[in-house]
Amino acid sequence: AAGEYRVTLNYACDDGSAGNRYVLEVSGNRITDEVEGTGTWDQYVQLDVGQVQLAKGHAELSVRSEGNIHGELFHLRRVVLTPRRDR
Repeated sequence: AAGEYRVTLNYACDDGSAGNRYVLEVSGNRITDEVEGTGTWDQYVQLDVGQVQLAKGHAELSVRSEGNIHGELFHLRRVVLTPRRDR
């Protein structure tokens, strides 16, 4: 459905690989940020990373590094888009 959505990542990142930058793109929306360490590769966290505006219809979502990667970017378990109802 068209509307504004909150974007949440569920990921893990060893503290030794923290600091890399990622880009999440969907339907012309772009979110960039630095990956925060979660302790180890087995410690997954949920992190709200921003909001996107989606039009009705099909949308493609991509997540990639922004620049060179030290170690690994992160272990991404899922991306959750939740409709904003608090506007």
